[in-house]
Amino acid sequence: MRKYFTLIICGPFLFASCKKDSLSNADTLTLIQNSWTSISSRFFAPNSGSSSIKVKDSFQIFRNDGYLINCIMKNVTYINLPPPQLLYCDTSIYKLLQDNSTIIIYPIYNGKQRAYADTITIRTITNNLFVYYLNKGQGFGILDSLRR
Repeated sequence: MRKYFTLIICGPFLFASCKKDSLSNADTLTLIQNSWTSISSRFFAPNSGSSSIKVKDSFQIFRNDGYLINCIMKNVTYINLPPPQLLYCDTSIYKLLQDNSTIIIYPIYNGKQRAYADTITIRTITNNLFVYYLNKGQGFGILDSLRR
Protein backbone atom coordinates (compact mmCIF):
# COMPACT_ATOMS: atom_id res chain seq x y z
CA MET A 1 0.00 0.00 0.00
CA ARG A 2 2.83 2.36 0.87
CA LYS A 3 4.47 1.66 -2.53
CA TYR A 4 1.33 2.68 -4.38
CA PHE A 5 0.91 5.79 -2.25
CA THR A 6 4.49 6.89 -3.05
CA LEU A 7 3.97 6.19 -6.75
CA ILE A 8 0.69 8.12 -6.85
CA ILE A 9 2.09 11.14 -5.00
CA CYS A 10 5.62 11.24 -6.48
CA GLY A 11 4.93 9.84 -9.97
CA PRO A 12 3.63 13.04 -11.58
CA PHE A 13 6.61 15.01 -10.24
CA LEU A 14 9.06 12.47 -11.64
CA PHE A 15 7.46 12.59 -15.09
CA ALA A 16 7.28 16.37 -15.04
CA SER A 17 10.96 16.68 -14.15
CA CYS A 18 11.92 14.43 -17.10
CA LYS A 19 10.02 16.56 -19.61
CA LYS A 20 12.33 18.75 -21.70
CA ASP A 21 11.71 22.48 -21.75
CA SER A 22 10.45 23.65 -25.13
CA LEU A 23 12.37 26.31 -27.01
CA SER A 24 11.20 29.91 -26.97
CA ASN A 25 10.32 31.58 -30.25
CA ALA A 26 13.59 33.55 -30.13
CA ASP A 27 15.63 30.36 -29.48
CA THR A 28 13.99 28.58 -32.40
CA LEU A 29 14.59 31.57 -34.67
CA THR A 30 18.26 31.65 -33.62
CA LEU A 31 18.63 27.96 -34.51
CA ILE A 32 16.91 28.45 -37.89
CA GLN A 33 19.01 31.47 -38.88
CA ASN A 34 21.96 29.64 -40.39
CA SER A 35 23.29 27.97 -43.51
CA TRP A 36 21.87 24.47 -43.99
CA THR A 37 22.94 21.73 -46.42
CA SER A 38 20.53 19.13 -47.73
CA ILE A 39 20.77 15.57 -46.42
CA SER A 40 17.68 14.30 -48.27
CA SER A 41 14.29 15.28 -49.58
CA ARG A 42 11.16 13.18 -49.79
CA PHE A 43 8.49 14.31 -52.24
CA PHE A 44 4.81 13.46 -51.71
CA ALA A 45 2.20 13.51 -54.45
CA PRO A 46 -1.46 12.45 -54.44
CA ASN A 47 -2.04 8.78 -55.29
CA SER A 48 1.65 8.06 -55.85
CA GLY A 49 3.09 7.71 -52.35
CA SER A 50 6.48 9.27 -51.79
CA SER A 51 9.93 9.18 -53.33
CA SER A 52 13.16 9.93 -51.54
CA ILE A 53 16.09 11.59 -53.25
CA LYS A 54 19.40 13.15 -52.30
CA VAL A 55 19.50 16.70 -53.63
CA LYS A 56 23.12 17.15 -54.66
CA ASP A 57 24.84 20.28 -53.39
CA SER A 58 21.63 21.93 -52.30
CA PHE A 59 21.69 24.47 -49.50
CA GLN A 60 19.47 27.00 -47.79
CA ILE A 61 20.50 30.15 -45.97
CA PHE A 62 17.98 31.53 -43.48
CA ARG A 63 19.40 35.01 -42.98
CA ASN A 64 18.69 36.99 -39.83
CA ASP A 65 17.12 39.82 -41.87
CA GLY A 66 14.17 37.57 -42.83
CA TYR A 67 15.42 36.49 -46.25
CA LEU A 68 15.74 32.86 -47.29
CA ILE A 69 18.21 31.98 -50.05
CA ASN A 70 17.49 28.53 -51.50
CA CYS A 71 20.12 27.12 -53.90
CA ILE A 72 20.34 23.84 -55.80
CA MET A 73 22.77 22.45 -58.35
CA LYS A 74 21.07 21.49 -61.60
CA ASN A 75 22.50 19.20 -64.24
CA VAL A 76 21.83 20.57 -67.68
CA THR A 77 22.26 18.20 -70.62
CA TYR A 78 23.29 19.44 -74.04
CA ILE A 79 23.57 17.29 -77.17
CA ASN A 80 27.02 15.62 -77.32
CA LEU A 81 28.35 17.62 -74.37
CA PRO A 82 28.88 16.51 -70.77
CA PRO A 83 26.24 17.92 -68.42
CA PRO A 84 27.52 21.03 -66.64
CA GLN A 85 26.24 21.87 -63.20
CA LEU A 86 24.52 25.19 -62.81
CA LEU A 87 23.76 26.79 -59.48
CA TYR A 88 20.12 27.92 -59.32
CA CYS A 89 19.08 30.15 -56.42
CA ASP A 90 15.85 31.84 -55.48
CA THR A 91 15.01 34.29 -52.74
CA SER A 92 12.03 34.39 -50.39
CA ILE A 93 10.97 36.18 -47.25
CA TYR A 94 10.30 33.98 -44.21
CA LYS A 95 8.56 34.52 -40.89
CA LEU A 96 8.41 32.19 -37.86
CA LEU A 97 4.91 32.29 -36.39
CA GLN A 98 4.21 32.51 -32.65
CA ASP A 99 3.25 28.82 -32.51
CA ASN A 100 7.02 28.21 -32.79
CA SER A 101 6.62 25.42 -35.36
CA THR A 102 5.29 27.14 -38.49
CA ILE A 103 7.30 29.19 -40.97
CA ILE A 104 5.56 31.18 -43.69
CA ILE A 105 7.58 31.58 -46.91
CA TYR A 106 6.74 34.37 -49.38
CA PRO A 107 8.53 33.96 -52.74
CA ILE A 108 10.09 37.01 -54.38
CA TYR A 109 9.63 37.36 -58.14
CA ASN A 110 11.08 40.25 -60.18
CA GLY A 111 12.05 41.96 -56.95
CA LYS A 112 8.53 41.88 -55.47
CA GLN A 113 7.09 39.75 -52.72
CA ARG A 114 4.33 37.44 -53.94
CA ALA A 115 0.92 37.58 -52.26
CA TYR A 116 0.75 33.79 -51.77
CA ALA A 117 2.87 31.90 -49.30
CA ASP A 118 4.12 28.38 -48.67
CA THR A 119 3.89 26.86 -45.20
CA ILE A 120 6.72 24.97 -43.52
CA THR A 121 6.03 22.88 -40.42
CA ILE A 122 9.12 22.26 -38.30
CA ARG A 123 9.48 18.61 -37.33
CA THR A 124 12.94 18.82 -35.68
CA ILE A 125 15.31 21.70 -34.99
CA THR A 126 18.65 21.34 -33.16
CA ASN A 127 22.10 22.88 -33.52
CA ASN A 128 22.94 20.39 -36.29
CA LEU A 129 19.63 19.11 -37.71
CA PHE A 130 16.63 20.83 -39.28
CA VAL A 131 13.75 18.68 -40.53
CA TYR A 132 10.63 20.29 -41.94
CA TYR A 133 7.58 19.56 -44.08
CA LEU A 134 6.72 21.99 -46.87
CA ASN A 135 3.01 21.80 -47.68
CA LYS A 136 2.37 22.68 -51.33
CA GLY A 137 -1.36 21.97 -51.05
CA GLN A 138 -3.68 19.38 -52.63
CA GLY A 139 -1.61 16.50 -51.24
CA PHE A 140 1.74 17.71 -52.60
CA GLY A 141 4.55 18.21 -50.13
CA ILE A 142 8.27 17.93 -49.43
CA LEU A 143 9.91 16.57 -46.28
CA ASP A 144 13.43 18.05 -46.13
CA SER A 145 16.27 17.03 -43.83
CA LEU A 146 19.10 19.54 -43.51
CA ARG A 147 22.37 19.73 -41.58
CA ARG A 148 24.79 22.52 -40.76
